[in-house]
Amino acid sequence: MSGFKGQFEDLQQVIESIHVRHIAVYGLEACQPEETLGAVLARMEEYDIDIMPVASGAQPFTAYMMREGIKQLPQTAKVREVKHRPISVSDIVASETPLRQLVSLFQTHTQPWFFVLEGNRVEGIVTQGDLQKPAFRAYLFGLLSVLEVYLLDLIEEAYPNDEWRDLPSLPPKVWDKAEHEYGERKRRGEAPSSYAEVLGLGDKLQILRHSPAWLEPLGIKAAELDLSLSSPKDWLQELYQVRNNIAHADDLVKRIKGRWRHLYWLTERLEALVSKLQGFGPEGGGV
Repeated sequence: MSGFKGQFEDLQQVIESIHVRHIAVYGLEACQPEETLGAVLARMEEYDIDIMPVASGAQPFTAYMMREGIKQLPQTAKVREVKHRPISVSDIVASETPLRQLVSLFQTHTQPWFFVLEGNRVEGIVTQGDLQKPAFRAYLFGLLSVLEVYLLDLIEEAYPNDEWRDLPSLPPKVWDKAEHEYGERKRRGEAPSSYAEVLGLGDKLQILRHSPAWLEPLGIKAAELDLSLSSPKDWLQELYQVRNNIAHADDLVKRIKGRWRHLYWLTERLEALVSKLQGFGPEGGGV
């Protein structure tokens, strides 16, 4: 075994400590009761915001207005003269909500945003665009790193002496790459636990794709691990694309079908797979 599993369970605890407050926007612009809708719309366009809470003196925000809705109303009318949308419980998340839970909430919420509650007051807002920020990227990249280490544990349990190199259907270049990188790390004074350790996520997935007997207890089909460009896109291949997007500071949903809602679905599947791997092997009571 690599011995990293316990250390990465600590990392997973760090990942799960990333909350909504790490990506939310605070210091909300609010529309005033005596302000004209034209003035409110001008501010929304100046700051490029679509939602603005309605101020009520020192009282907590209880209503809001949308940019598209304001456009349909007389621009000379005052905020207090028109109907506002009430802030409902379903429009709010607490600032300490884990990002893992936020992803699930975005899956079902009709709007791509939530007001953020600090104590008993709405103090901020979080939109799906805020998931482009470093904190959510760190969350996703951390999950992918945990996945990679758990995959390594699985490979080293299945092939304790790197017997995977003899898999007849595995492309020879995978072993050649491992041999080269292993030698390079040894020369640098590093001590990899196995040849599989020095391989990237894609190559680890390839090894496991050719080891279906080890995948069945996890409910994974070998075809799901095919990252070849000629194969139909599956969820792990798309996660691989998300990882590349993070590494190159690209748009998270670049080349991801279905954009945000599909990314939420991918993230939940990643979390479920990591959870399965946690309970797999000698440390977790599995095979």
